[in-house]
Amino acid sequence: NIKHHLNENDKVIFCWEYETYLFERKNRNLNYLGMIEGPQNSVIQNFPFYDRVSLRLYFPISLIRFSIFSMLNSDRNIDKIYKCGWKFDELGNVTSNVGIQIQDRELLATPSKALVNKIKINDDLYEIMREVKNFAELRNIELYATWPNIFKHPKYSSNRLVKQNFETIREFWQNLKIPMIGNPYETMYSSEYFYDSLYHLNQEGVSQRTSKLLDQLSGFSVK
Repeated sequence: NIKHHLNENDKVIFCWEYETYLFERKNRNLNYLGMIEGPQNSVIQNFPFYDRVSLRLYFPISLIRFSIFSMLNSDRNIDKIYKCGWKFDELGNVTSNVGIQIQDRELLATPSKALVNKIKINDDLYEIMREVKNFAELRNIELYATWPNIFKHPKYSSNRLVKQNFETIREFWQNLKIPMIGNPYETMYSSEYFYDSLYHLNQEGVSQRTSKLLDQLSGFSVK
């Protein structure tokens, strides 16, 4: 869907959360199902018939199961499930991420599951990105990739599996011949820079991350 938002000579930087690298078309993640049955409904129309039917049957089952689990699980505060009420300015910048809503103990309790388990990149993701790359080359659009900003969890330090995952991600972009900016440890921040999740920075965190990325981009002659 990004094709509709790009013009000739644009520059695009892919900054994916680590869970994105686990994407496959048949994924049954509830967030993914909600997107393709909601705001990105046009995407599922291009899926093979069997995939369309199976995902559409699974979505209501998954939604009901999660709803029941949320009501019965005493560890969940129902009032906070939708606490992420973002506000944006006319340029698409988040303006509601002031201060800190998430505490250290929550961040320490929720390391990225994708990062601490083996990442295996599915051919579906390669197929999508090759199509995007071909589209970009025809329109002189420059593509770059970088690492996501994430809470600096102790489990990521000196972890062999995490390092292997970083190498898997590097190889993914190298295979696509899309330049990778920076290194993963540069984009890990302490808790005071996060707003409401291990990925969502507050305004101070956004300012630091943006400044760092601009400095790194200068080495790629990006203006």
